[in-house]
Amino acid sequence: MQTFVQILSIGLVAFLFYRMLQGGGCCGGGHNHGSYGDGHGAHGGRSHDHGSYNSAGEIETYKDPICGMYVSADNAIIRRINGQTFYFCSESCAREYERKYSYQ
Repeated sequence: MQTFVQILSIGLVAFLFYRMLQGGGCCGGGHNHGSYGDGHGAHGGRSHDHGSYNSAGEIETYKDPICGMYVSADNAIIRRINGQTFYFCSESCAREYERKYSYQ
């Protein structure tokens, strides 16, 4: 009986891992977040006119409109699209939003 439970547990973990990979992992967006070298860390040349902390000293976060992941202003990919500012968790989400919603 114990062997059956172990096999069942391993199978469940493998299935969940497979589904996570198919669904995009952490945010379900079907893309790779990568590491700090791909735009999640310091993004040279980027500027924004607001602080990273609100008046209460808490870190401000913004919801990525594509995948729903919350990102801080310091780590976000920021785009101004159709006159509005948007915060994205990755370049992939930013490109997808631009492709779907920007005016030509």
